[in-house]
Amino acid sequence: MRPLAINSPNLSRTNRAGPEARCSSVLVAFTVLPISCLASPGEPAEGSISAVSHAQTSRSVNDDDGPPLSLSLSLSLSVPQPQASHQAREQQRSPAATEEVSGEPLVLPLSLSLSYFSSDHMGGKQQLFEIAQEPSTVSRESLFGHFETTTKVPPSTPIWKQLVTGWRGFSQLELADNYSNPEHFSKGKLRTELARIGQFNEHLKWKISGRFDYDAAYDLSNFYPEPVRDNQRAQFFVRENYLDVSAGDFDFRLGRQHVIWGEMVGLFFADVVSARDMREFLLPSFDIMRIPQWAVRAEYSKYDIHAEVLWIPVPTLDEIGKPGADYYPGPFRGTASYLNEDRSGRNVGNSNYGFRLSHLKNGWDMSAFYYHSLDVSPTFYLVSAPPEPLVFQPRHDEIDQAGATVTKDFGPVVFKGEMVYTDGRRFNTTRPSAIDGLVR
Repeated sequence: MRPLAINSPNLSRTNRAGPEARCSSVLVAFTVLPISCLASPGEPAEGSISAVSHAQTSRSVNDDDGPPLSLSLSLSLSVPQPQASHQAREQQRSPAATEEVSGEPLVLPLSLSLSYFSSDHMGGKQQLFEIAQEPSTVSRESLFGHFETTTKVPPSTPIWKQLVTGWRGFSQLELADNYSNPEHFSKGKLRTELARIGQFNEHLKWKISGRFDYDAAYDLSNFYPEPVRDNQRAQFFVRENYLDVSAGDFDFRLGRQHVIWGEMVGLFFADVVSARDMREFLLPSFDIMRIPQWAVRAEYSKYDIHAEVLWIPVPTLDEIGKPGADYYPGPFRGTASYLNEDRSGRNVGNSNYGFRLSHLKNGWDMSAFYYHSLDVSPTFYLVSAPPEPLVFQPRHDEIDQAGATVTKDFGPVVFKGEMVYTDGRRFNTTRPSAIDGLVR
């Protein structure tokens, strides 16, 4: 089960003396993980039954004359072999190879896949699966925190052909039923994402990607209020779309991109830049939850030192949904009402900016950062006065954050630690003297 950490100003209470006291928070997290356990599947939330199926597609730019696509439904028994070679994984696909293995727990996967069979198909599919996992190694191609490999194309390949071929992606179906009273069908979501990476030359690379989600539960049921159904029924997401420029020891990335400063697996402590889709709380995988930022990023690498400068002219904020949704974060749910979220602070005048410095010394990977931003998480302001009913409005305040991370590989285990200091964030309180329902 993935460890969870919640630092939400909307769920916090405080007993500080006086509503005008300046409030800061410090988060510290440490973990020691066996290397074999760095990646673990998520679990459904209590009170729901869910099922997920995936379909991944992969086709190389150069496979113009290959066989046609094939749609297959497969049911197989296999034994997990994380250290197995490519040939061993191929043998595990046959029932005969499966019967020869004993003494290991069996896995029964049922998958619907759209695949292209060619000489390098399985290698590409395995590479795509590894890209979706948390990275374990860093190369020059992954200076910006990405671990994708650019498809190699001949120099004579026209740009238009690069754009219409070589796409990769996945389709994912999620089903859930809420069996608490009242029982209702809560999710029937089909999620499809496509991405294409390429290059103009060795110094100029690009990526385009997008995702479309459709949840049939909001068409098949009237359980949720109309604003919730409109907000979560269907949505197109502009994912990562950027241009990479390499110039010696300097690298630049311009466009919509993920910026991940945290080191912890399964936690958001030092991941202060990322916006998140919180409409399903922490149930989706983190690569689905994270929302890219429109940013300009510059990085410098020399020997064991890495420096990074970031500017986000118009910040992207958390998606929290609408009142009446299962995971809406507003306080006093059931008794209070809520106004529309105030996002007026999203402008160039409130740009986000920060820097990060990393150093590798004797196997210790240490980094420190500073980040000024419009808080991606909303703070719920009380806008009504007694004896009127409680009315809150979610707003986003400016905050400053400083932190540090450390990672050390000890062979069989990996040690990771993070610390974050936040200044300027407000917290909800029930204290009558707090006029706006908050303390600083």
